[in-house]
Amino acid sequence: MKKCVYMVSLGCCKNLVDAEEMLAQLQQAGWQIASDPSEALAIVVNTCGFLESAKQEAIDAIFDMAAYRETGDCRVLAVTGCLAQRYPKELMEEIPEIDVLLGVANYLHIAAALDEALAKEGARVCLHDALPATYHGSDRLVSTPAHWAYLKIAEGCDNCCSYCAIPSIRGPYRSRPMAEIVCEAQRLADAGVRELIVVAQDTTRYGQDLPERPTLHMLLEALCAIEGVAWVRVLYAYPEMVDNDLLALMAREPKLCKYLDIPIQHCNDAVLSAMNRRIDKAGLVELIQRVRALDAAFVLRTTIIAGFPGETDAQHQELLAFLQAHPFDRLGVFAYSQEEGTVAGEMPGQVPEDIRQKRLDAIMRQQQKISRACNAARIGCEYVCVVDGYDAGRHMLLMRSMYEAPQVDGMVLVPCSGDFVPTPGMVLQVRITDALDYDLVGELA
Repeated sequence: MKKCVYMVSLGCCKNLVDAEEMLAQLQQAGWQIASDPSEALAIVVNTCGFLESAKQEAIDAIFDMAAYRETGDCRVLAVTGCLAQRYPKELMEEIPEIDVLLGVANYLHIAAALDEALAKEGARVCLHDALPATYHGSDRLVSTPAHWAYLKIAEGCDNCCSYCAIPSIRGPYRSRPMAEIVCEAQRLADAGVRELIVVAQDTTRYGQDLPERPTLHMLLEALCAIEGVAWVRVLYAYPEMVDNDLLALMAREPKLCKYLDIPIQHCNDAVLSAMNRRIDKAGLVELIQRVRALDAAFVLRTTIIAGFPGETDAQHQELLAFLQAHPFDRLGVFAYSQEEGTVAGEMPGQVPEDIRQKRLDAIMRQQQKISRACNAARIGCEYVCVVDGYDAGRHMLLMRSMYEAPQVDGMVLVPCSGDFVPTPGMVLQVRITDALDYDLVGELA
């Protein structure tokens, strides 16, 4: 029987990079990558364990994949990722279907672990070593479309926001050496990747822990110098760390997307303090005004938490007013999740779940109107857009400009003739003709 492995990767794009590194390790060890779980000898579920909803999604996926023991060829079920790191003992005790469990420090042992579980029928392998003091990437089997890829520049987090379990799961912040990142970016560009999306738990903290003390804007300059790279996009920029050097580089460097992702979480000073965020409302207003004054075309993205412990109706209304007065082009919102092992999880004043959801809904109803207005302001503009896909039923190109990030933002929808044969990664000039709530409509210019 062929050694075929199927991978399910859940959660964030940083987790996806880990999955891609595991796939490369497996391929180098002689495993073939299956496109269907029913054909796989081994199945790997790379889990997220950040929020309660993510934990439930991971558990559901584990049981869904375990069913292929009965209906497919599966003989080994492996669980990796944040949930495996956070609850190794509980998972191994409560889900006997799991044959292999690897903590986040043990990804590179995935092939050996699967081989051991196969060789010793019924044996269970659990590797959960201490997190390393440094972070280095490894070879990847990139799973995103060929023209764009994530570039992970650091692991872990030192911010210790009171609601977040990531520092306890992923450990302290560890930057990758700059030369190693640039080498990987060059390999990606040589393979045809045209858009690099820079990610970490906090990209703006990059380099502070390295002896040479490189900065994010130094790294971005090096990435933009790579021939073949057309766009460099930065996600997860913490607002208190966005400095003038970074903004000035974004404004003058044509390869850097005019796109700033700053997770603010809230605007009320008392809530921000309870969250252990290191910026206040005045600082947020100053940053937003600084960005808008630098270049009005900048797209701003953020994330918000609704129903943080102790949040009052008045503070929720203050947040709505803030988002109305200082509109974000893109906004994601999460209902607060009470996580064990976090400071916020033990705080008094936990907001009932139904109120958290109502506040989330109110934010999204308002943002829907804001998003449509921001999109309408772009009618008549022309952009260089890249083809991500094609809807054959509607003869519609699914495209993005530098102002839309893949997987999290809307699309630029462009009707085309039935005999036009697009390819992903194709670059075309598009004029915006209409605005929807989250998508734009355009025509080939």
